[in-house]
Amino acid sequence: MISAERRDELETIIVQMEAVTSIFYRGAIDTNNHAFIEFTGLISEYIAICRNSLEQGIDFTKANIHSDEKLIFHEYNRQYLKEKINCIYGKNL
Repeated sequence: MISAERRDELETIIVQMEAVTSIFYRGAIDTNNHAFIEFTGLISEYIAICRNSLEQGIDFTKANIHSDEKLIFHEYNRQYLKEKINCIYGKNL
């Protein structure tokens, strides 16, 4: 269970991640490279998954390959990420 204080910290982290994503997007647009711009979609989806996971009581900062914590994924998350990966790298993966 996440404490109220930790939940507030995690909400702040999400806001910070969104701000960084916005900066990245503005810079990516300047590259005029569509595939590179698509990374913004990957980042934004990660943030959405983190937000959803937090709503389910998961500390998303601890969810990675090195821990037992897992983010909450839905099929629509997988499909969106697959679309973005294919757009960035082609259908090579």
